[in-house]
Amino acid sequence: MPQSDVENFTKDEATIYELINDVFEPQEQVNEAQANLLGVAFELATGGQAQVNVGTGSGGSSSELPWGEQKTKNSQRRR
Repeated sequence: MPQSDVENFTKDEATIYELINDVFEPQEQVNEAQANLLGVAFELATGGQAQVNVGTGSGGSSSELPWGEQKTKNSQRRR
């Protein structure tokens, strides 16, 4: 790659696309659709998007839950 291509790019006299065209041969370049498909292929190969797992701590007890309470409504003991 000629040094003048890099200099033109750093001086804002050439676009990134012109620089890429000078650096890579046409058969080495991919278009946006190909890049998206390649990204999806990598995502599928690695198991999909990362999932964030958030723990809630060690559990413990909560007084709002009715566990262990005796039912008193409409219940009568048989004799």
